[in-house]
Amino acid sequence: VRPSRKAYWFAAIASLLWLCGSAFVLNIRYGAGPDGLAGQLLSLGAAEWVLMTRVMLGPVMFFRVLAALYTRTQEMRLVSRAMSQVALRLAEP
Repeated sequence: VRPSRKAYWFAAIASLLWLCGSAFVLNIRYGAGPDGLAGQLLSLGAAEWVLMTRVMLGPVMFFRVLAALYTRTQEMRLVSRAMSQVALRLAEP
């Protein structure tokens, strides 16, 4: 039996929602200027770009790590269940 891959789908959906929300906030914050969104983003410095990238991509990577951790936990649960069944069979007379 293989562990469920639903965690990766949930992580993908959460990541997509996070990125859409980040784009919405970016548009609200910087899109109202006279130059529009592109003009405002071009005026940002290197530190702001690094911070914005980390804020947008950090949670995406976190969701992916959580999905991998959850899947690995399911794998370990299946392995421990199989090992306990083998141990019970070996303990029978």
